[in-house]
Amino acid sequence: MELERLLPRDVKDILQEYYSLQNSRLDLINEREELAALRRQLKAEADQAEANAQIKLEHLNANFAIMRST
Repeated sequence: MELERLLPRDVKDILQEYYSLQNSRLDLINEREELAALRRQLKAEADQAEANAQIKLEHLNANFAIMRST
C-alpha cells in the first residue's frame, strides 16, 4: 500500500482525488452550516416554549392565589 503511493500517478488521477477531497470538504462545511442553523432554530423554539411555560405557570399561580383568598 505504501509502495503504491510512491508510484507515479497520472495527473488525471491526482486531479480527480483533489476535486473529490474538495467536494468532501465543501459537503462538510455545508453540513456544519445546516447543523448550526438547525441548532439555532431548536434553541429559539426551546426558549419560546420555556417562556410560554413560565407565563402559564404565572397564570396558574395567580389563579391559585385568587382561589385561596376567596
